Amino acid sequence: MPRLVTTGVEATQIAAEVFLGASTVRNDLAAIVAKVNVLNRADVARLAIGSGWI
Repeated sequence: MPRLVTTGVEATQIAAEVFLGASTVRNDLAAIVAKVNVLNRADVARLAIGSGWI
């Protein structure tokens, strides 16, 4: 899922790709944003790439 977040696709597209519900993906993304203390998904992507996580 982190790789898909960096491409900027919608939660529904990510959900279809990883066989989860769209609401599950949205909730998981919101939890990631809160946990790493950033403002949005774009910041999560920058942090993940910059840290070598993906």
